[in-house]
Amino acid sequence: MNNMSFIVLNRVILSNGVSGGTAQIAGVHTAVIKNNEDGTFNIEDLRKKIRKNPDFHEPISSLIIVENTHNLCGGKVLPLEWLEKVHNVAQEHKLPVHMDGARMMNAAVYLDVPPSRIVKDVDSVCFCLSKGLGCPVGAILAGSSEFIAKARRVRKAIGGGWRQAGIIAAAGIVALDKMIDRLKEDHIHAYQIAKGIAALNSPYFKVVLESVQTNIIIMYMDSRINPKYVQMRLATVYPTDPVKVSVRCSSRDDWIRFVTFWEVSDKMCILQKRILT
Repeated sequence: MNNMSFIVLNRVILSNGVSGGTAQIAGVHTAVIKNNEDGTFNIEDLRKKIRKNPDFHEPISSLIIVENTHNLCGGKVLPLEWLEKVHNVAQEHKLPVHMDGARMMNAAVYLDVPPSRIVKDVDSVCFCLSKGLGCPVGAILAGSSEFIAKARRVRKAIGGGWRQAGIIAAAGIVALDKMIDRLKEDHIHAYQIAKGIAALNSPYFKVVLESVQTNIIIMYMDSRINPKYVQMRLATVYPTDPVKVSVRCSSRDDWIRFVTFWEVSDKMCILQKRILT
């Protein structure tokens, strides 16, 4: 990604796919590919989805998007060699590749490579200054100077321009200078909590330890258990609870997701292991 420029982006406005945002805002149609358990997808499936000279009833492919780390696959880091294969297919069809890299810095820390290596095979990337890097709000969109010039115009057109952005930018500088290297602590904490759950040997709650690569833990549950109730109970502290810790998480279908961040300490992980066991 030579000749790199960047732009602060409000992810609330340009949400990636939420509420059909790609159709509502960009006027485009998406074609999804089923993910593998490691967050990748089959390269041949990608080839089959690409439409460069289709029947006029069908849309023309114009962009390939990947996510790194992969959220719903439990924070999995996309293999660098796989990203290179995606890049090669994109080159064959003269298509750009965009990376939804909300937690891209976690991927860089996990692989022990500079962030520039993570994005070597993509044309643009958006990564959060919030989440693991700890800012109150904000993200960075990066790409070529020409791409960013267009992005600035789009941001302005949809009302995403910021006037008094200095206080946000100041937090962003701290995030980039001080918060990237410490992401490894979040990964360690996530693995500690996952080990606590695994140690239960419970028929109702399961984690796959080898899947916990970064700061996300997916806890799978028996189909008879309501994940919304478990989510509520973990967050609620009663006077009779032997360990008074509120554990915040999100839930979906038959699993619950825990995410560690800079305010989660070693002591808190020990307590969370106790409340989960």
